[in-house]
Amino acid sequence: MPLKPVHFHHIRTKLVIRYWLAFLVVMIMTFGAAYTGLRNSVIKSVETALTLQVDLIKNSIATAAEASIKNYYRAMAHSALTIIESCYNRFKEGELSEQEAQDLAWSMVQNIRPGPSGYLAIVNSQNVFAYHPYPEYIGMDITGFDFFPLLKKDEEVYFSYKWRNPGDKADRDKLSYNIYYTPWNWHIATTGYRDDLASLINLKDFKDNILSIKFGDTGYPIIIGNDGTLLVHPEYEGINMIDREGPMGDVVRQSLEERNGRVDYLWQNPGEKKLHKKLSLFSEIEPYGFILAVTAYRSEFMKPIRDMTRLFLLALFFALLTIGYLSLRVSRSITLPVLELKMKMDQAAEGDLSVRSDIYSSDEVGEIGRHFNNLIEILESKQRELEEQLNLNSTITEQLRRSLKELQQTQQKLIEEERFSNMGRLLARMSHHLNTPLGTSITTLSCLKEDIRKLPDYGDTVTESLSGMIELLESSLNKAVELLESFKLLDISRKGFINMEVEDFLKIIYLNKWKSELPEGVTIQSECPDDFRIHTNPELLQSILDQLTSNSLLHSFKDRQEGLIRVTFYRESDTTILEYSDNGTGIPEEDSSRLFEPFYNRDRDFQSRGIGLNIVYNTVAGSLGGSIRYTGSVDKGVHYIITLPEKS
Repeated sequence: MPLKPVHFHHIRTKLVIRYWLAFLVVMIMTFGAAYTGLRNSVIKSVETALTLQVDLIKNSIATAAEASIKNYYRAMAHSALTIIESCYNRFKEGELSEQEAQDLAWSMVQNIRPGPSGYLAIVNSQNVFAYHPYPEYIGMDITGFDFFPLLKKDEEVYFSYKWRNPGDKADRDKLSYNIYYTPWNWHIATTGYRDDLASLINLKDFKDNILSIKFGDTGYPIIIGNDGTLLVHPEYEGINMIDREGPMGDVVRQSLEERNGRVDYLWQNPGEKKLHKKLSLFSEIEPYGFILAVTAYRSEFMKPIRDMTRLFLLALFFALLTIGYLSLRVSRSITLPVLELKMKMDQAAEGDLSVRSDIYSSDEVGEIGRHFNNLIEILESKQRELEEQLNLNSTITEQLRRSLKELQQTQQKLIEEERFSNMGRLLARMSHHLNTPLGTSITTLSCLKEDIRKLPDYGDTVTESLSGMIELLESSLNKAVELLESFKLLDISRKGFINMEVEDFLKIIYLNKWKSELPEGVTIQSECPDDFRIHTNPELLQSILDQLTSNSLLHSFKDRQEGLIRVTFYRESDTTILEYSDNGTGIPEEDSSRLFEPFYNRDRDFQSRGIGLNIVYNTVAGSLGGSIRYTGSVDKGVHYIITLPEKS
């Protein structure tokens, strides 16, 4: 077969491509690691900055709102104080009695309500509620409440405390602004629940301050109300987004549901031509229920990463050009001496073993040249030895031819002897099987003749006896016919292995033999595909099935009333599979590994010699060239899988 030419420019191309690929992989992995680290660092920094911005704005809003609420409560308290002073002055001028003046003062100030749940209360010098909007609290002593020590006579105080109005299920945070009115020794308090204060805050008071806060070029804060209205927004202020379709509605709904977190979404401001990726961090402003969100375009803070990517691609382009040029130079220095060596090898391949390689260097290529020269010298020596050996082999071949002919003659003689031996065994077996039914038939015929002679003397009795004999004769003759049909299949006197119909074998030989010998309650089921044929020795196959069946009857069903034996044939690839199983007691695991040992008796009695399964094993593995393995268990009965190769 001629050698295919080697194109060394392919080697140069491969070297360049592989250098490029190796460099490209290293660069991409390096950039990927750097890009991932930088991206995560940038995102983390942005999130940290946005979180800090949110906290700063929240604190600013909370501080401003707290101050606004405190001033609101203070204004309410001073309004009440002004009314009470006017009523006191009317008492001093004699227009009203003191009680009338106090009742008038209460009737005028009780409508002062700071917020939805707020109201005004008055505590007198006995530290009890002199006036309260809930009548059940009037006259109640307050010295036991936590806020009592906070009340001052010489200064105005503002504090929070726990309180529960009638109808409330639990204590709630409450705010109170207190002024002491000395003429009547009254503590005038304006109070309201903290969670009702959102309605008291006017975000317009610090809207400009909020919107003036910027994050980069595109970031800005927004405030969302509990109903989904944008309370503060540079473009959509006052618009309710809770039911709006699109990304802004999704962001508002998620913010109101989660209260604190982060969301990435697509957004398009008025005047912009396309959607942009945007990042928003949102947090609840407690206790007012507002949601503060700070948003910014991702493209703005990802700009350093994009710049780095462009720089990397430019550097990669020039690096690949440099690597390609250097790879070509290096590959040329390698391929030129290799090309010369290749030409020498071509001469040697054409039969010229006198060729030798010129060695110019001491590197790997020079080492290959030295090895080539050594190899050619060895080939020359081996060629001479081979010619001598061919001459010797010619003589040995002639001797082997004569020996093979003698061996074939001896083998043919042994085959003839084995054939006659098998024929003798078959005839002996036929004689044994035919002896009983034929003997019975002869005896019965003799008796029949005798009874026929006596027929006139015995009448009905002899007739009945005669009928029974005829039936027995018919049965025996039928059995003889069936046995003769069996012998047709077992006739291996000339061939040994035959092409056999498996279904006929099972019905005529195997099942027919055992149907009269099975104990009551034990049945045999066989299964094989239609027209299923195998090339095997039916006598050996019958002996295998007989031994397995005998074992089942002897061991598996001795303590059971009913039993089932199943024999199945099928084909896998080029082999025939025979599965034999029963539903008896099975074989313990400690015995299953020794089943095929000769003289091993698992029942430990003298009813079995312990050689049956060894004979089966030797027949399958030796005579039939197959294999057998046991896969049964104690609970499910025995199960043998026999593999029989096709014989030709």
